[in-house]
Amino acid sequence: MSETNQTPEGIPVPYVVDGELTASHTQYPDYAGYAWQTPSEGTDWERIIKLLWQRKWWILATLVLGTALGWGVAVRIIPREYSTFTRIWLEEQPARQGAPAQTQAGVLLQGEGWTDVITSRAVLVPVVEKLALQVGVLGPEDLDRGVLRDLQVGPDLVPGTYALAVHSNGTWSLDRDGDGRVETGRIGEPIGAAAGFSWLPAEDLLQQASESEIRFRLSSAREAVFKLSGGLDVTYNPNSSIIRASITWDDPEEAAPILNTLAEQFIKVANDLKKQKIREEVEMLREQTGFTLDRLQGAELTLENHRIAAITLPSEPMITPLPAGGTTSSGQRDPVFEVFQQNKLQADQLAYDLDQLRQIEGSLLAGEEPNLLALQLVPSVSRSGELQSAIQDLQSKQNQRRSLLYTYTEDFPSVTQLSSEISDLRGSIIPAALSRLESEMENQIQILSRQVEARSAQLREIPTRTIRGARYQREVDHAATLHNSLLLRLKQAELAEATSGPGIEVLDRAWPPGSPLGDKPGRIIFLFSMGSLGLGIAGVLVFDMMDKRIRYPDQVTSSTGLPVLGVVPRLEAAPDPASPAALVAVESFRGLRTQIAHADGKVHGVTLVTSPAPREGKSMVAANLAISYATAGYKTVLLDGDTRRGRAQEMFDRHRSPGLTDYLMGRAKLDDVLQDVDVENLTLIARGAPGGFNADLLESEAMYGLLQDLRGQFDVIVIDGPPLAAGADVLMLGQGCDKVILVLRAGATKQDLARAKLETLGNVHLPIVGAVLNAMPKSSPYYESYVHYYYADADVEAAS
Repeated sequence: MSETNQTPEGIPVPYVVDGELTASHTQYPDYAGYAWQTPSEGTDWERIIKLLWQRKWWILATLVLGTALGWGVAVRIIPREYSTFTRIWLEEQPARQGAPAQTQAGVLLQGEGWTDVITSRAVLVPVVEKLALQVGVLGPEDLDRGVLRDLQVGPDLVPGTYALAVHSNGTWSLDRDGDGRVETGRIGEPIGAAAGFSWLPAEDLLQQASESEIRFRLSSAREAVFKLSGGLDVTYNPNSSIIRASITWDDPEEAAPILNTLAEQFIKVANDLKKQKIREEVEMLREQTGFTLDRLQGAELTLENHRIAAITLPSEPMITPLPAGGTTSSGQRDPVFEVFQQNKLQADQLAYDLDQLRQIEGSLLAGEEPNLLALQLVPSVSRSGELQSAIQDLQSKQNQRRSLLYTYTEDFPSVTQLSSEISDLRGSIIPAALSRLESEMENQIQILSRQVEARSAQLREIPTRTIRGARYQREVDHAATLHNSLLLRLKQAELAEATSGPGIEVLDRAWPPGSPLGDKPGRIIFLFSMGSLGLGIAGVLVFDMMDKRIRYPDQVTSSTGLPVLGVVPRLEAAPDPASPAALVAVESFRGLRTQIAHADGKVHGVTLVTSPAPREGKSMVAANLAISYATAGYKTVLLDGDTRRGRAQEMFDRHRSPGLTDYLMGRAKLDDVLQDVDVENLTLIARGAPGGFNADLLESEAMYGLLQDLRGQFDVIVIDGPPLAAGADVLMLGQGCDKVILVLRAGATKQDLARAKLETLGNVHLPIVGAVLNAMPKSSPYYESYVHYYYADADVEAAS
């Protein structure tokens, strides 16, 4: 056999096997209940990098496709966006002397509250209607976007995409995507009655529609408001009292007008809210001053009637209470009467006030609306700062809530918060303050009662009408004070209503944007590129993980538990003997020969070569292994033990018969089956004629005797055995061998198949010394490293 036909099957890159062997390589595994070795833990980064480099063209193709897809999405699908902004200044008006906080122009809402007003429907809906944002032009591209501004949208609008076409006979037709023809008419008639809108286009526009149809989209007011709200970004700077509103829009010509119109509508709504709030305050104060006026007039009438009734009675000594340090009308001091009168008046007044407070508290506990005016008219309430503050706070929040309800619903955050605070004031804060005030008044009444009782013996003659008259006078004074205070607040509120301005101005108007917002297409292309690169890498790794075929030497050990004796490259059918592929093949089989010899410490003996399944290269490996032994000077015989499908005779261009089957059946002698080949020191025994052969003869005395005779004549016997899938043939041949080698084909042999075939060996103890990884592709890094090592050594030898 020539050098060129020594390797009919092939492999590119061999795996350079480390010549240092471990002790386990010389042990024969027991496949009865064989405990398979598990893969080593950890990540083999070197292998991953080699794998990625091996599949670099797949990854590059994925990257190119992803980048192209990103370019298509960024340029053709995702529209460009434009942005502009405006600034609105909130004026901080100084508080007027004596004016209540709720009548100040700037306290209707805080700065953050005004940002909610800008994005409310009270502002957005008028902007949508004024600028006709429900209408969008789709085509043709050269059509002016303002031609549809006069299109009037009705309440029965049917949203959708429409197409207007003008025909040569002077008629027009209106189609809606998905529904077909919706309306037809003649030129000069309004368009869109059947779709809920009215449009009478100009003649030049109809002329353009006769050349190519006009496509436009009509959205509902709800959709237009949502789109406008989604493009707005409103922020408030409390340090400068400036609201910054920006918009992101797909049409640069519409962005600035939308934002400027929005600012104008916001100022109008804000001014209306402020005026409405002050108007509500004025109405409330007018109602309160009318109530206090009636109460004052009633108190004065009661005092007047008391004096008229007392003037007809017999005269009695009148001692008028004077301020501390004063004197009686006669000029003499009367401290006993003065103290008694003061204590009695205070006790009666406190008892009267306590009764009124208890009635008001009872109504509050019953869930009724509190009468704040009646509560304020109780004189003792003026001495409780806590209760007065709670009453004023309740009035203020009620006014704010009524003002906000003119614009918002009960679900608006500010209204909800005010309702919660009002409920807390009514249900817990004011009742708690009343309870504390009643407790204080009860203690004071007890103290004053004890003091009055101690002095009552001295003052029983004093007329009660004098005390009653003094109490009536106190009621008149208190009612007059409260009425005058409310009257002053009413005048101030009326003045604020007449003079208050909006207090809000546009500081910077929006300008039309000049360029698209950011580099969005570039970012999208970059993200698609990076995503496709990651997808390509992940795809390669996932495919490698899911691929159950043996591709690397470490997978041989992890799946079968066998050491790797050698890696054989995939060769061409007839390689050039001087080519790197042929030289690499020769070196790979030299290394394999050395590893087999070191497996049990001797070269001589019988070596069986098998594989899990057919077409995995066992015949090629056996033939080249025999050639390697022969070229090394060992007298070698290659025995084709695959009696069913052996083809060793074809590889060496010899006859199939007489061969092994002829010898075992007694039809030929040993000298008859030995055939010389073109390789020195190498002899071939073909498989023989198949007729009438019984496979059980592989376990016969004749087979045993044949091996014994061959051992006496040859140094090395290499048997090209049948695959494990052939059944018991391998078991029969293997029992008479010194070493068994398992051939696995890279990229073809499945790990689970190899493991399953080894498990079929059962209790038969075959001397399996290791595995050979065959047909390693040239793209594998093992091939490159082996070639580099081989030629590097060759260069050194040539230089020396």
